[in-house]
Amino acid sequence: MSFWVAGPHSLRLSLLRGRIENCVLAGAIVTSSNLYLCSNQNSNYWRFSGKTNIDGAVHAASGPELLQACHMLPIVETGGIRCPIGSAVVTRAYGQLPNDYVIHTVAPDGFYDVKSNASLLKDCFVSVLRLADKLKVDRIAIPAIGCGVQGWPPRVAGSLALEAAIEFGQTDRTSLQAIDLVIGSDGCWGAWSTMWLKKFGSCGYEVELCPDAYLDTT
Repeated sequence: MSFWVAGPHSLRLSLLRGRIENCVLAGAIVTSSNLYLCSNQNSNYWRFSGKTNIDGAVHAASGPELLQACHMLPIVETGGIRCPIGSAVVTRAYGQLPNDYVIHTVAPDGFYDVKSNASLLKDCFVSVLRLADKLKVDRIAIPAIGCGVQGWPPRVAGSLALEAAIEFGQTDRTSLQAIDLVIGSDGCWGAWSTMWLKKFGSCGYEVELCPDAYLDTT
């Protein structure tokens, strides 16, 4: 599903079903990481139980070079924090990733205080879009940030992602021409796709299927 956002420059916003590490046309992909950018080194953490997550998949496709690059980024807050909640940092993409960059962001907790943390989750989407534009990439692929181990309800996260993307599309950006929201799980896809059809259908947008060729499923 996709539509055009009206603004100083045309911007295509798409909702795709697939895996973020298979987004072959995006100059940058986004991963939802942690404060220390240490991937899933704490694999016994209870929220990982029985789950796979985006950051683990991106690091698996990248090999050890991505983690090494993360550890080269500066510590910006006490306690070893390299990426504060709601912010974004960038490394090159490595290994099997076909992209130029990996943008890392950190979502707030969605299990216990959704109302208070909503602005921080929206900041994640805003931060990665601004950074992608600064990097002069023309296309970015963004997953359902916060909807994994951080426990955000898909409808809430989806609404914040759309707000951020639409607002960004109305700014005078320099390079970004396409934003792809890439959804992997059944639950998120059901919630986000239903929301899109309801929101944009009622606004008179023509919602269409995106070409399958965008995602490399081999």
